[in-house]
Amino acid sequence: MNAETVDVINLNANINGNSFTGSANSASLSGTAKVEGKFYGENAKELGGMFKAEDWVGAFGASK
Repeated sequence: MNAETVDVINLNANINGNSFTGSANSASLSGTAKVEGKFYGENAKELGGMFKAEDWVGAFGASK
């Protein structure tokens, strides 16, 4: 399995200060992953996080 064969991974999280926690799932992956991450930089213009389930794991980042 690679990124080209995985359906979209949907994130659902709650924001508390500069952190967020929640869950992630995808139609092509089994189970639900735990998600956690943080906002960084001036006006929280950047974010980074990770998700981990029993059988799959990943990380993400973004900048505005």
